[in-house]
Amino acid sequence: MNRLLKSLTPVLLLAVLLLAACTTAAPAPTNTSGVETPSVEPEPETSGLTPEDLSELPAGEVLVQMDYEPTFFFPETLYEFGRVPPFTLLADGRVIYVDEGANFDEQHVMVARLSPEEALDLHNQVLELGFDRLESYTEFCRPASGENQECVMDASYTILRVLQPSGDLREVKIYASFADDLQALESIRTLLAEYSHPEAVLFVPEQAALFIEAQPERPDMELLEWPLDPAYLVNPTSDQPMWAVVLEGEPLEQYMQAVERNNGSSYFEHEGKYYRGYFVPWMPGADFSAQLQAEFPTPEL
Repeated sequence: MNRLLKSLTPVLLLAVLLLAACTTAAPAPTNTSGVETPSVEPEPETSGLTPEDLSELPAGEVLVQMDYEPTFFFPETLYEFGRVPPFTLLADGRVIYVDEGANFDEQHVMVARLSPEEALDLHNQVLELGFDRLESYTEFCRPASGENQECVMDASYTILRVLQPSGDLREVKIYASFADDLQALESIRTLLAEYSHPEAVLFVPEQAALFIEAQPERPDMELLEWPLDPAYLVNPTSDQPMWAVVLEGEPLEQYMQAVERNNGSSYFEHEGKYYRGYFVPWMPGADFSAQLQAEFPTPEL
């Protein structure tokens, strides 16, 4: 009998399995109460920071910043101290951004003050759009289909900096649009590049870089009288057509009053010679004096 049971066991198991396979699955329970069950959506990505956290940070701490590093543009902009980040949000609520104007020569840098709640909302928007899914990619080419590569020349790098819950400032640098999550990159760039505030005013920096370049002939532009000490117009080197100085205090105020703008090019005439000045305001807390002096050694004025 035992041998018979043992010999029938595989057959019986097969029958049970076949029966189970042929059995019609019971229908899923339906909601007969007439009340829809709400779907559970994933929690949005947020920093977890609170207004109290912001009050404990240095005023000039960066919450969100977007910068562009060109590879082919005005030579001044190749230096970090020679360009203005299009968007910067600081821990004290100051939001500083570039108003593009009708053309490049009409750009203005604007500043507004947000409440802690507004600053955190903007910070969280960047996270919700997928900042944490972005990774740096700095090559000019990337793999495409098969053995092919996609290459782009003369594009800019997008540099995104976002404060993390740990207190670290995470930076992502992406060439052109070479992002694994292109939608996240484009959404964040659009949000920050198109930002404006109805109560914004012109930004007045504490420090700025002024690039100076002699013009070989009279430029077809509005010419202003040179507002500063003529010593600034002396090129300290003979191997570079352009030089740069740091402006702060009274010289900075005098220059801005004369040109009536806080960013970009202005043209001057002094003693029958012509010059272009390119003014770059620095963000609060940013001091590039040592870097500028290393690139453009000049005596103190």
